[in-house]
Parts: sequence; C-alpha cells; structure tokens
Amino acid sequence: MKNLEEGSTIKIVALIVLYKTNIFDSKSLKTLLNSYGNNIDVELVLWDNSPLPVTQALIDRAKKIFGEFKYISTPENKPLSQIYNKVIQDFDFDYIFLLDQDSIIPANYLSNTVHSAVQVPEVMLFLPLVKNGFTIVSPGSFYGFKGKHWKKERRGKMPVKNIVAITSGMLIAKKYFIKYLYKFDERLNLYAIDTKFMLDYACNEEHVFVTEQTFSHDSALWSNPSADELLPRFKNMRSAYAIMLSNHPFFSMLTKAHTIYLSFKYAVKYRDMRFLRFKSV
Repeated sequence: MKNLEEGSTIKIVALIVLYKTNIFDSKSLKTLLNSYGNNIDVELVLWDNSPLPVTQALIDRAKKIFGEFKYISTPENKPLSQIYNKVIQDFDFDYIFLLDQDSIIPANYLSNTVHSAVQVPEVMLFLPLVKNGFTIVSPGSFYGFKGKHWKKERRGKMPVKNIVAITSGMLIAKKYFIKYLYKFDERLNLYAIDTKFMLDYACNEEHVFVTEQTFSHDSALWSNPSADELLPRFKNMRSAYAIMLSNHPFFSMLTKAHTIYLSFKYAVKYRDMRFLRFKSV
C-alpha cells in the first residue's frame, strides 16, 4: 500500500450491504456520492443479501444515476463477517468504508476523513459519531460485558481502550488487515461483529480517530419492534455475545446472567414465553 500524502489520490472501496431494500431506497447509497471529491478514487460494491436479486435492467438504470459499481447477490443471506472478509481479500484499496443500507452520510464526509487520515497516518481506524435522534449510539464505551452510551460528544484522536462502535461508517486502513493478518470473526453472522472487531483492534492498536461530522442512523435495535421482530434478533445477540466473550470466563458468566434477566424482562413486556426458550437459533 502506498504512503498517503496530501494531494495524492486515495483508493477507497465503499461496501454497502443491502437486505430486502431496493437499490434506489438505500439512504447510504443516495448520500455517498456527495461525500467525496476528485482526490478520492471510490470503488463501489453493492452486496445484496436479499432473497431475490435485482434485474439487470434495474442495475443498468442505477448505474446511470450512481455511476459504475460491482453488484453481488447472495440470496442465502451471507453472514456479514464473511462478506467483509471476502471484499477485503478480493479488492485493492487503501481504506475500506463499511456501510449498511440506512446510514445518512454527511456531505464531504469521505473527503474530510481522508484529510484527517493523511494528518495522522499512524491511526488505522476512523469512526463517525452516530446519532439516533439526539442519542449518541456510536461510538460508545464497553466495560467487561456491557456497553454504555456516551453522554457527551468526543472528537479527534483518542485511546481506543474500552471504545466500541457500529460497523456502518467505519473507515479502516488496508494496512491494518495486512499487519495483523486480521479477519472478522466468522463465527458471528450479525450481532457483535462490530464489538468483537473493536475489542480486537484495541488489543492490536492504541488509538482511534472520531471524525468531526455526525451520521444520522436508524436501527432496529433502537426502535420499538414487535415480539416477532425482536425475538430472532435477541436470540442472535445472545449467542453472539457468548461467542465474543468465550475467552473471558468471568464476563461470559455475567453475560449469561444478564441475558437471562433480559429474557424474563422481554417475556413479561411482550407476554411471550418464547423469550424464555434458551436453545440457540
């Protein structure tokens, strides 16, 4: 990978993962184009996990609006960890920009973040501040087995210990994956992929950079889902945290106790005994 210098062209792979969403309805895709200028070479990859791929006619129409992109369809709903690893392995880039389908990217975000990356080349991970309404949902703090929202905004270069973040909006240097031969944990398929990545990153590196701009983001985790919507997510998260903390027996024990508490809480809230079934999905 080349050394980054002010004025040089930076190669970024922007990966947007879609699921049961029309290409034209992706907030991430619609706002991506206004986030960078001529000094950045962006290769766009749309990875579609929907049960049915879009037609070639729709892809051609989308390319007239959004420019060239690589479209990959996996109707079997491939785990995010495997998608990330595949793209990192197969594509050439200086940085990879990970996105879900629902992030609203501020204007000039990539340009401004790349400028920061040039100023602090020793940092390999850049995160936006992400808000759902007025609540800071990412980054956050993580102690032992439990996360906590930040009450106040923090920006710039900072120690990464005890910091976690969602993957959507992460800008990660290719040299990080090369230096540590790092791969996302493929035992995880949806939840805790981001937390596990951040805990691993903190074991390898000392600093992270939180950018000056803020993402607006909506997630199922921060909405008020029905029991049928919440149940599979909760089961996935329960098993994911067991995997993530499997090398930490004490915190793993606390996590099991906490998830049992949540199981009873949701069973009472939704009047649904399915939350008390502890078999993995």
